[in-house]
Amino acid sequence: MVQNPWLHNMTHSPNLPSNRIPGGADAIPLGMPHGSTMRRIEFKNDRAAGPILMEFAAPEPCFAVAVGPDATASLELLCVPSADLDRPELLTGVRAWIDAAADPAEPSVMITLHGAQIFWGRRRAAVIAPADRLEATAPAVIEFSFHDGHLRAIEQAIATRWPELEADAPLAFDFHERWIRRRDQLAERFREWVALRGRYARLLPLIHRPPVYPPTLASQISERLRERTRIADRLDFCDQQLEVFERVYDRCGDRASEFLLARKGHTLEWIIIVFLAFQTVLLVLERIAALGT
Repeated sequence: MVQNPWLHNMTHSPNLPSNRIPGGADAIPLGMPHGSTMRRIEFKNDRAAGPILMEFAAPEPCFAVAVGPDATASLELLCVPSADLDRPELLTGVRAWIDAAADPAEPSVMITLHGAQIFWGRRRAAVIAPADRLEATAPAVIEFSFHDGHLRAIEQAIATRWPELEADAPLAFDFHERWIRRRDQLAERFREWVALRGRYARLLPLIHRPPVYPPTLASQISERLRERTRIADRLDFCDQQLEVFERVYDRCGDRASEFLLARKGHTLEWIIIVFLAFQTVLLVLERIAALGT
């Protein structure tokens, strides 16, 4: 099996020819040329989850598998073999199919490069290219969707946890006895954010990677998709937000530890005070008994 130079962190399944996306006709949009294929793809950690299209080693071991129409799919990929990119009806039909599943706040991206046209959306993507170029372009789209999905998971985790941060932020300044019962909860949240930072760190070099030289069609598609979706900027935004969460929960841990240490110290001081007072009482009683005799 020959591995393309742009495949930095993935290999293709030995069950499939190199770079080949199995053909299929699952819900192909109307009006597509003969030979068009569409695959519903899900990213799974289990090798036995289905026919393997691609294998990823980072940011975590994962497989891009083809799933049926009733299964959940992270990506629907339409491959259209055509060298004519000037057919308005073809481009309009593909764009309409992409936008039908797109979020209005996240318009699809269109790239034209070396006789290939790529439409990419978060749930659906399409490649229009001569048949001999589909094998190089489709894996690049799958790879980008895999990385984008990981980044979106981090973004969603951050977006849903701001209320928790606002509720816990006062504990980063001061800690009281009534908050002792929340210490385990704060520790668990700190561990969650450390794990999320780890996922971010593993994803970072896959996106901030140097251009491939000599450039290939697949590598240029990956670079264009990263540019058009501003994925590098999104990574920077995540980095800044993760730093806020880490700083708050790190300080919460410091305040909780300082409070517990101070409480132990105060307890020890009171024990010493009580012991000294008891000794003093005994000495006084002995002195009184001596004077009486």
